[in-house]
Amino acid sequence: HKVYVGKKHSCVILGTERKVKCWGQNDGTRLGINNSTTPFLYTMSSYVKDENGTDISNVYRVDADHWANVTCAINYETANDTSKLLCWGSAVSSYQAKEKDSGSGANKIYDLKFGSYQYALHKGDQILFTTNINSTFNAKTEIPNVISIGGSYVHMCAISLENNVHKLKCFGSNSYYATGGSSTSDSNTQDTLTFE
Repeated sequence: HKVYVGKKHSCVILGTERKVKCWGQNDGTRLGINNSTTPFLYTMSSYVKDENGTDISNVYRVDADHWANVTCAINYETANDTSKLLCWGSAVSSYQAKEKDSGSGANKIYDLKFGSYQYALHKGDQILFTTNINSTFNAKTEIPNVISIGGSYVHMCAISLENNVHKLKCFGSNSYYATGGSSTSDSNTQDTLTFE
């Protein structure tokens, strides 16, 4: 089992089929249920369903952008070793999970991290990024050989392996020096830390 805890709602991945249930505030149908009937839910919802009314399953990551009213999950199919990005909420105009374009490159998505109108995927050995969940995810080519990613409200980071050296690279808003730059202005990707 895995749990996602957001600003105003939470979701959990349950059982051997790895299905998803959510609870909390349902603004923008981020819980996967119709907002007009249930604005708040203090117990777990029914399982999140796709546009065919079938429970989504084989999920191993969930994240959400509270401000944009969207929750997404990574669905993994063992039979063909591929992943899908499934999203629901008013930002994608559906309270049921629908598949979104996860960009080019490898077929397998390892992780996803959302901030405020910032969305990152760890796909293959790349980090793919967009500021609009309905737009194309594009590779951050200046961050090669990605090992893991992290995200917060207004900035993202990734650990990459370059010439046998690990590097932490961050980008986004640097208002509180969060990306490691010496200026508080927003930054392009920069090396924040190098370590063995």
